[in-house]
Amino acid sequence: MTAFRRPDGTITSSRRVLEKVIYDFYSDLFDSHVHLPLCHLREDVIPSVLPSEVRHAIKSVKNRTAPGPDRIRPEHLENLPTALVNTVARLFTRYLSECKVPSQWKASKTVLLYKKGDPQDTGNYRPICLLSVVYKLFTRVILTGFGEH
Repeated sequence: MTAFRRPDGTITSSRRVLEKVIYDFYSDLFDSHVHLPLCHLREDVIPSVLPSEVRHAIKSVKNRTAPGPDRIRPEHLENLPTALVNTVARLFTRYLSECKVPSQWKASKTVLLYKKGDPQDTGNYRPICLLSVVYKLFTRVILTGFGEH
């Protein structure tokens, strides 16, 4: 993508202006005024994350997917030694009990994939957010765990 049409119909190829056009388009498109209530978890209800749950999550993540900003790929985690899987399980348990995750996990790399139509129309691109694979593991463990407990 080398040029986009601005809302006023003019075409721009300036990187800075392109970024603003894209930002404005998707900010308006996905603008939400819904405020979700905070979830308060009781510590005595939060189960520990088991190493077997981490191993299962690792096996269920698709290989050959694009990495997030940390550049870790699913293939890097396939053969983690047991000691590291145990450490990851303990860290996941701590993050759950503290209701916090590392700030790096909140970062993503957004890529625009062209769909069809006029390539200068911002609406003809689909944004894909590339997230940390470790964060995906964490969320998978949570979703799987809540279904079982």
